[in-house]
Amino acid sequence: FPTDPYSHTPFTKGAQQPGMTGQVKEDLLSRLGELGVSVSNGEVKFNPKLLLKNEFLTESRAFNYPAIDGELTEITLKKDSLCFLYCLTPVIYELSDRNWIRIYSSESNYEELDGKILNRKFSSKLFSRSGEIYKIVVGVVIS
Repeated sequence: FPTDPYSHTPFTKGAQQPGMTGQVKEDLLSRLGELGVSVSNGEVKFNPKLLLKNEFLTESRAFNYPAIDGELTEITLKKDSLCFLYCLTPVIYELSDRNWIRIYSSESNYEELDGKILNRKFSSKLFSRSGEIYKIVVGVVIS
């Protein structure tokens, strides 16, 4: 579902509707909380404490999404993964025995970071929606 706030603002008046409805905001914030996505000091943190194993795929599956350039794009998700978009970039959670983050600049080129925090350099690229980040794959430990 779209997450950009909307407004009915006539040229001659101030905002007539303050943006997303309360329920949409609540649903969006709740799901981001469940996914464990937060931002602090310019860095994105992936810490999915509330996710359950049964939310991950039981078999490989295609995921279609509108890329930053507007083109419909398809990626294949592995078994034991799930995907969502953050700043128009696919973020894929994969079950793992340790926490790591892979930042892909193309289908096969990536840099790997240990832990749950995307450093400022990569977070800034993500926030800019420049297309420099093709996708982010996060190894998550779910007990």
